[in-house]
Amino acid sequence: GFMFDIKAKKSISIFGLDANLVPSSVIQNGPEVNVTVYTKEGSYKNHESDESSWDLWMTTTITSYGMDGPTSIPQREEDAAMPLFVAAREKRSFYLAFDGPYLRYSHQEDVGDKKMYYINHDMVIYANGAAKRKGWDGTALSP
Repeated sequence: GFMFDIKAKKSISIFGLDANLVPSSVIQNGPEVNVTVYTKEGSYKNHESDESSWDLWMTTTITSYGMDGPTSIPQREEDAAMPLFVAAREKRSFYLAFDGPYLRYSHQEDVGDKKMYYINHDMVIYANGAAKRKGWDGTALSP
């Protein structure tokens, strides 16, 4: 899985997320992937292994759109969670936990001069989060 922070520039409602997954042809047990999304107010830092500080936002099954194609979480309207309200200037964290090693991300050595954050009119997404090898007990790595 992967943990990351966002900071809202204005009040926003989040209905879902997109992830970059491996191609469906390499996913065990077919193209479907189970994903659980947790969230918490504030940064994920110092909470990587503290399940009690996180809130479950949604659990769903998705189909990978493949490398470099955004895969929506959730994909079906019936799997949608309540929209998540984030107040202006609030920092919020997300933890995307998959049932296998299906998320694509880059190690810092591979990033070169690419920025590790993304900004639009609504928010800043800090992409230099923590990768988790195995659930809450797993080791947190810096990609």
